[in-house]
Amino acid sequence: MKARVKQFKFNRFLAWFDMIIKDHGFLRLCYNNFHKVDEKLYRSNMPTPSRIRDYSKLGIKTIINLRGVRKDGGWLLENEACDQYNIQLIDFRARSRAAPEKEMFKASDVSFLCLPDDGAVEAVQIANQLGNKSPIIIDASTAHRTNPDWAYGLPELGLEFRKKLLYSKRIAAPGCYSTGANVILKPLLVNNFISHKNPIVINAVSGYSGGGKALINYFKEKDHEPFFNYGLKLNHKHLPEIIHHNNLELTPIFSPSVGNFIQGMIVSIPIHFQWFKKKVNTQLIQSLMEDFYSDAHFIKVLKKDEGISPHGYFRPDNLVGTNNLEISIFGNDDNNQLIISSRLDNLGKGASGAAIQCMNIALGFDEALGL
Repeated sequence: MKARVKQFKFNRFLAWFDMIIKDHGFLRLCYNNFHKVDEKLYRSNMPTPSRIRDYSKLGIKTIINLRGVRKDGGWLLENEACDQYNIQLIDFRARSRAAPEKEMFKASDVSFLCLPDDGAVEAVQIANQLGNKSPIIIDASTAHRTNPDWAYGLPELGLEFRKKLLYSKRIAAPGCYSTGANVILKPLLVNNFISHKNPIVINAVSGYSGGGKALINYFKEKDHEPFFNYGLKLNHKHLPEIIHHNNLELTPIFSPSVGNFIQGMIVSIPIHFQWFKKKVNTQLIQSLMEDFYSDAHFIKVLKKDEGISPHGYFRPDNLVGTNNLEISIFGNDDNNQLIISSRLDNLGKGASGAAIQCMNIALGFDEALGL
């Protein structure tokens, strides 16, 4: 009996040594990364048994372990503490750089893919092996945005887009620039104000977070450019979905740019009145946009000068942290021209917010849930 107790104590020592030293748990003793995400949702790094005890006092009933079952000391201690404090431990191994495994898809109702295009295609091939048991997949890459078998995740473009989200297990989340351009073009095309043969020019500016880690790190350097245009080969990866979902016959001239701010964006399309198929003025286009988006929860068409700052500027970061999108019409009837601009958070309605909205619709929830 004494030998068993001694062995038990030694094994526990090994488990703690494994967690604290080999798994660098000593760093998590100093910094637990514990934050409240929502009223009933928290995030943290891998907790120690004492932290699991504290979490139980907060009323936490479930811990989702995104490192998966590891059978090392840290996981064994976490599993033991969850049993002790009556907390359900769900082990789900998430990987950020490679395609998920089939068992991961099998265990989920909805899977979000935030992978390069090749990785997204590989992941979908794995999920397809599950047939009807495959989860809903929401893909943030460009790989499936023009695939007719996939729903395009911008329900505000029309009833057919929204209905397809309801019945599809494959959803392509739109690009940020594409979202801004498509919400401008669709009302004009659907209502026959412009032709699908029209030449289209799209100008845009985004915060540097849209370029991922590389661009974020670049803007931390002392000698970075404060502003720059890019996509100068006129082949930006968002162009195919703009063309596809608007049935455009000419490739738009798209000039994207990046400014010295982290989030937010403006997408603008200038139009001469002569390019319209009907006689127009600024107010007519204003009314057209307002009518088209009158029932849209996340899109608001602003009144004249409503979105302009007291200094007379139209800035791109007003909607950071939201899933909202604003449309403004700036016209000059004397010159017979106008600019239609959309403003959104490139990481919100242009990325993760749109993905959550799509999930809500696909599952039959209120589309604004959690947003």
